[in-house]
Amino acid sequence: MHELGKLTSQIADTHAFNELSRWDIIAADVQINRTTICGGGSAARAAARLAAMEISEAGIALQTWMQMNGVFEEMPWLFDQFDYLSLPKPGNVEALEQAEARAHTAFSEDMLQPLDGALELVSKACRIES
Repeated sequence: MHELGKLTSQIADTHAFNELSRWDIIAADVQINRTTICGGGSAARAAARLAAMEISEAGIALQTWMQMNGVFEEMPWLFDQFDYLSLPKPGNVEALEQAEARAHTAFSEDMLQPLDGALELVSKACRIES
């Protein structure tokens, strides 16, 4: 539980989900939408934002969140095993709840910034074109 709390803090403090999402976007193949994205104006911004969101939906940031969320879902079961075996529960359940809430907040805040990734996507796509 202590390690999960440390991991959550590090992810939240460094905005890791946002960084992972940006890495996904930077690594993406943008050839399909390059003409539209580099065309300028509102259509280009909309295409870049949509592409960034689609890339993020299948990227490492979301995979990391799903794995982390899975650990949080398993923790109550693990705590129940200590009760079942009449052993004292390790750690503080409230700390686990706080870590889970912090992880949810970090993911939500970091993943609601697709504009950052979209701007990088535009930069990458148009740099390739020139």
